[in-house]
Amino acid sequence: LVGSFREKTISSPHPTLAGSYFIKNSHKHPKVAVIGGGLAGCAVTYSLHQRGIEVHLFERSDSLASGASKMPALMATPNISLDHNAFSQLTFLGISHLERFLNLHEESDPQLSYSKRCFQLGSEKYSEWQLQQYVNTYQNRYWDTDLFKWKSTTVKDNEHRGLLLPGILVSGPEFCNALVKSLPPNWIHLKHSIDTLSELKEFDHIILATGHRNLLGKLAD
Repeated sequence: LVGSFREKTISSPHPTLAGSYFIKNSHKHPKVAVIGGGLAGCAVTYSLHQRGIEVHLFERSDSLASGASKMPALMATPNISLDHNAFSQLTFLGISHLERFLNLHEESDPQLSYSKRCFQLGSEKYSEWQLQQYVNTYQNRYWDTDLFKWKSTTVKDNEHRGLLLPGILVSGPEFCNALVKSLPPNWIHLKHSIDTLSELKEFDHIILATGHRNLLGKLAD
């Protein structure tokens, strides 16, 4: 999203992921509009702002993290695979960056509370053989931690065996507000619904980070 600004193209990934509409060639100091004030929009806004780019965030409701990102307890967990494929590696890297960001902001932003949690890949969902394959894949990578170790728990008098996996629990609204905290107030536009591209003609680049399915088509028209 940050690396290059190219000529007119439309990209339409899954509606809950950030997509983009390129308006014109970038110049030396691009001006960017991000539509959607949830986790994706706030994260992209933070990343661009850290690189010195002027970025304006537009959210149609009166607060950030008003949609799916509004959950008071969001669990960030990696995707695991038997071959530790590229997607799995990317999600583990994401957890690592998230933890680093939270550690940096823990003292300066006391309202941002989080906890490192582990969740279980339980034997009620996976066979003992499958779980053992995950142990074989990951234990050498995490041999010096408590992760990917067998654990037994009792739920309603039934014993379940599973693996301890990495995870971080954080409040969606607190996290979104922490991401954009350093932006000038006039770069955050709440209660601002975007209906046409002409409203954003001053921007060189528009990033869609919203789950509203009809917005991309409406803007493209």
